[in-house]
Amino acid sequence: MSRRAMCGVLSVVLVVFAALAVPGLARADGGPCSPAGIWYGSAEGTAKYLLAIVPLTGNTYSVRMEGAYTLEEYGYVRETTYYGTMEKIGNRTYRVRVMELLVLNDTGVPPADASLETDISGAIFEMNGCDDITYTIYLFAAYFGWGFEPFVDEPHAHFLPPGETIVGTLRRMAMD
Repeated sequence: MSRRAMCGVLSVVLVVFAALAVPGLARADGGPCSPAGIWYGSAEGTAKYLLAIVPLTGNTYSVRMEGAYTLEEYGYVRETTYYGTMEKIGNRTYRVRVMELLVLNDTGVPPADASLETDISGAIFEMNGCDDITYTIYLFAAYFGWGFEPFVDEPHAHFLPPGETIVGTLRRMAMD
C-alpha cells in the first residue's frame, strides 16, 4: 500500500475514533447512536407511551406509538395505534408526525364516515446522548369525518392553544 493510501486510511480511522469519542454520537456499547429501537415515557400529567422507531431509508424512520389509556368514557368505541414518520433535521434532532384514527359512537362495520376522527400530532425529538429523548409536541389537532389530508388540510380542532407545547421525555428500553 502506498504511503498516500496509508495516510488516507489512517485519516478515516482517526475520524471514526473521534466521532465515537464525542458524547451523543456513539452508544456506551460502541454501536452507533441511532433513534431506532423501543422507547417509553411521557410528559408530566399525561398518558404513558411505548414508541417503536424503525429505520426506513436514509434519515427517515417509521414510528408506532401506543398509549396506555382508553377513550371509552368520551364515547370512542375504537381507536388505532398512532402511526407516522420521523425524519432527521439536525445533528440529533428529528421531526415526527403521527396520526391515529378513532370511531365515535358507531359500532357498525364499516363505521359511517361521519363517526370518524383523525387525530394528528407533530413533535420535535432531541436526542440527549443515545438513550434519552426530549420531545416537544407543537401540534395536536383533529379532523372530523373523512376525506381530509392530514398535515395538509387545516384541522377542524386544535387541542393545543397557539404557542403552547407539551414537553416530555422518552427512555430507550435496555437491551442487556
